[in-house]
Amino acid sequence: MKTKIYVLLILFLTAGICTAQNVTEFKTIQVEEGTINTVALCGTGNIAVVGYEDGKIEGYDIKTGTKIYTVNRLDGKMSKITPNKKGNYFITASFDNKAMICKVSDGKILKIFTKNGSQVWSADISSNSKYVVTGMENGAVKVWEVTTGQEFRTFWGHSGVVFDVKFTPDNKYVISASKDKTIKIWDYPKALELHTLTGHTHYVLDMDISPDSKTLVSAARDNILFVCGILKTEQKKLYCEDICGMYFRLISARTENISSVLRGIRQ
Repeated sequence: MKTKIYVLLILFLTAGICTAQNVTEFKTIQVEEGTINTVALCGTGNIAVVGYEDGKIEGYDIKTGTKIYTVNRLDGKMSKITPNKKGNYFITASFDNKAMICKVSDGKILKIFTKNGSQVWSADISSNSKYVVTGMENGAVKVWEVTTGQEFRTFWGHSGVVFDVKFTPDNKYVISASKDKTIKIWDYPKALELHTLTGHTHYVLDMDISPDSKTLVSAARDNILFVCGILKTEQKKLYCEDICGMYFRLISARTENISSVLRGIRQ
């Protein structure tokens, strides 16, 4: 069964409000057979990197629709792909207990981070490219040194799968979101848990952080968005019609093997 990537152009997007009038189809890319699990826009936004259920990774030029490369990994399904700040690398999370840093241009594997015992559900790379963080099935949050590939810190505190992990853009903290309905803020250089955010009544699936590292937004299967200040107590609760399975930055629909890649233009 063939799979398609729909590349859409967002002309206006604010606070999660999007109408049919401001979204138009930019290009449809026919990709290889298989079930897509994750997708990310990398480079300058010109390459779509696609991760499959069987662990395979493919890179596509979204302007021409041409497949640039394939990285064959058949050890475990791909959970998440995240580009670094410069867009020249991406990091993967997969169910074979590994995270990998790869080159966006050709998919070459540059570094593998692994330790026996638990699937990797999420991963991120710091904006200075010195550290990688992984969220594990067993609730652990692990920070790794990029140069050595060695584990730098392990944080315990979540009682369920860590669906998302991120460094703040200023590289001061790691933030994790979990199946246990909480979000935790970690001072990874000092090996400290700083704060636990509660309020969601279902799994916290995804989150994003503002460029100034001051604001966090989270999405859960309770159809609630939380917007809060990092290391501050104020929280705003936004109710949505249906955000079950929706991801802010990844923005992928997993129905009928269709993955929608959205490019946002802020006005």
